[in-house]
Amino acid sequence: MIKIVIVDDHPLIMEGLEKIIARQTDMSLVGKGKNAAECLKLLKRVECNVLILDISLPDMNGFEVLEEINKTHMGIKVLILSMHSENVFVIRAFESGAYGYINKESVTDELITAIRIVYSGKKYITPAVAQQLAQYINKNQSEKPLHETLSEREYKVMLMLASGMLLKEIGFELGISLKTVASHKDKIRTKMNIKTNAELTRYAVINKLI
Repeated sequence: MIKIVIVDDHPLIMEGLEKIIARQTDMSLVGKGKNAAECLKLLKRVECNVLILDISLPDMNGFEVLEEINKTHMGIKVLILSMHSENVFVIRAFESGAYGYINKESVTDELITAIRIVYSGKKYITPAVAQQLAQYINKNQSEKPLHETLSEREYKVMLMLASGMLLKEIGFELGISLKTVASHKDKIRTKMNIKTNAELTRYAVINKLI
């Protein structure tokens, strides 16, 4: 039996997912939540094989939730559910440890297949997104945007720096030490070959990151 947890803050989406799963004899919905906090609490209480995770949650970025889950719940296969079909979201999802990625527009047709594939330990992506992603990679394999070389935490720190936040403000917001923030800052500047915060802000604006 595939034990599933769903985390999504849209009631209609949640209801639709529940109905689809309920029709399957080899699947069981063991928990559901509407935000990151509920998700992390649920995973401490229930045995789960596959987590269906909305990437846009009200209290935390879905990519951060994914990284946290992969640190503490290694056996869980995460299937990302998203309104975004842009390649940057797909790439970051898999880099953060996702096993599958489904656009909400195709969830009815793709969900059950995706669950079974990621449960088996394989990666899943919809055919349409796969084709789009392949074209993107072929086109950009030699010109990868600099911000895509950053880890998820470095990316968030980069956005905060670019928006003008001070190191101590970033540390307070993320719950990390000033030394750790400074280390992230150094790595960001090295990876992106940027020397000042002004350059970082200019880069973020030009690339429509802020």
